[in-house]
Amino acid sequence: MNKQELDEILALAEEKDLFVDDAMTIYHMPVYDIIKERINKGDFGELKLATAYFGSTKEPDSTNRFFNPDLGGGALLDIGVYALAFVQYFLDADPVEVSTVVNLYETGVDEMSTISYQTTEGTLGNVMMAFRGKLPKQGVVVCEDAYMTFNQYPSADKVTITYNNGKEEVVTAGDSSLRLRYEMENLTQMLLTGEDRSSIEITKSVTGIMDTAIQSWGMDWVYD
Repeated sequence: MNKQELDEILALAEEKDLFVDDAMTIYHMPVYDIIKERINKGDFGELKLATAYFGSTKEPDSTNRFFNPDLGGGALLDIGVYALAFVQYFLDADPVEVSTVVNLYETGVDEMSTISYQTTEGTLGNVMMAFRGKLPKQGVVVCEDAYMTFNQYPSADKVTITYNNGKEEVVTAGDSSLRLRYEMENLTQMLLTGEDRSSIEITKSVTGIMDTAIQSWGMDWVYD
């Protein structure tokens, strides 16, 4: 629900010599590793910004978990985490300035919002999420020489790279239907080899951004 709870989980895991990671599909789909490696190599020029959308139309019902604060309701805690995970996976830098606007449902949960921020590297992140309007599950990463479009990004197996001259390149890797298998394979690899491929640092950053937004929205029930 919030960063304090995550910190408590991580402290307990360290005390008991246990491993904690985030079962976030974005961190484990093969096509993400390929594109991030190419960005880091400079194939597309300097990284500039990343943005993501996620919207779903839910029937307004105060007893449903989507709109019930007692059940962890609101778009941010349900679908916003995917959008922020996408953006932070590529920006991979600490936010230094976060701004946000929100529409709250009558129960006090967020039904629609945007979050924008700058990082320590000077890159920009932006997400838009909604529970009362459909949005494409689309993420875009922008570099100096090209931008990359991920459709159905929570479990993407294809990305379209559009270069500044209009040329397009399509990269495919993995299979979206095997998304849970990739999570288990990565976890197993880490446990068997000791190789640190954990994404928990990204999750900590995402949770920190969420905390900043939640606090600015006055959703104090998240911390009860």
